[in-house]
Amino acid sequence: MHNISIRNKPVYRILLWGTFFASLWLLARMAPTLVDPKYLPADDFSHFWEAGQLNNQGQNPYDPEQQLIFNPPWTLPAVMLFALFDYPLARLAWLLVNIAIVIYCAEKLWQIYRGSPNRRWLAWLLVFTFSPTISTLHKGQFTPLVLLGMVGFLLTIEQRKRWFLAGVCAALITVKPQLFYLFWPALGLWILHKRAWPLILGAGLAFSGLLALPMLTNPSVIAQYIEGSAAFSLAAWATPTIGTYLRAWISLEHFWLQFIPSVLVVAWLVYYWFQKRQSWRWKDELPLLVLVSMATMPYGWTYDQVILLPALILAAIWFSKMKDRRWGLVSLALYILLNVLNLWLHRYLDDFWFGWLAPGFLLCYLLIAWQRSKESKEAPVS
Repeated sequence: MHNISIRNKPVYRILLWGTFFASLWLLARMAPTLVDPKYLPADDFSHFWEAGQLNNQGQNPYDPEQQLIFNPPWTLPAVMLFALFDYPLARLAWLLVNIAIVIYCAEKLWQIYRGSPNRRWLAWLLVFTFSPTISTLHKGQFTPLVLLGMVGFLLTIEQRKRWFLAGVCAALITVKPQLFYLFWPALGLWILHKRAWPLILGAGLAFSGLLALPMLTNPSVIAQYIEGSAAFSLAAWATPTIGTYLRAWISLEHFWLQFIPSVLVVAWLVYYWFQKRQSWRWKDELPLLVLVSMATMPYGWTYDQVILLPALILAAIWFSKMKDRRWGLVSLALYILLNVLNLWLHRYLDDFWFGWLAPGFLLCYLLIAWQRSKESKEAPVS
């Protein structure tokens, strides 16, 4: 009540809006410097921007000789708009939009998992000290859109009347479907169990819209994507995953080895689903599913791990409510070490050598979840 009364005071509102307009003024003053190309060197977004320009002009964004973009056509609407502007301005706008997305997602996740309103600043601190967030913003990647789809899905899925919107949000996860691959079989089983047909309709319409937009200027974009994909094999990617290490150890020629961890984990998911289907709640299950997905995905990069934010924020809230924090402190120390090593070692090593990062984050989460479960069992029953 004390916090609510403070927020209703005119002084608080004046300070809040004053800070907002001061930030806008500072951004306007800094804009000429920020859009200088020397402050925004070429990165992954530069390829996306070029692909968006080509598609806007009706040309082939998947030209095998240029290899600008490997993301499917339904991701192109995200960059086609930014491609209407010169690269420096487009890159700055893309950065600001992605920052806004991760801030919004952190805020909503803090609310979803019932974090203390007095500690909302922790959500901001977590999101901007999480090394994959720094990496994905630095590279100008698509992955924040996947995170946005996940958070939107969590905000809508538990209400039957909003299942259509949940499907629309789920369509955003298809931007990089392999990252959260456990989501798709789990969602399919859940839809059959709940008969949530409006979700399929929402996802189908959203997906169709995302696919139709690039076809307005380039009707051949699907054929171009298929042709470009055939010219470049995923087997050539040395990504930091268990499957890639398995291939490197046994035989690089057998690409199917890369999918063994994923197949085994999908089998675990089916068992896990039937054990928990009656009490299944997406906000409770999604953090573990995304962690296991990222630790066992067939291919992906460390900057994609920004989608682990639901698990990160939930674990932080659990930690803040613990009475005995011994294992929580061990997990926190490991978490800090993983982030520092990720940022520091990337200065010297290729991403291929970081296959330990996602399993490390999974271990941190499991330690805190185990301690929380232990305290819940020991709590006296009133």
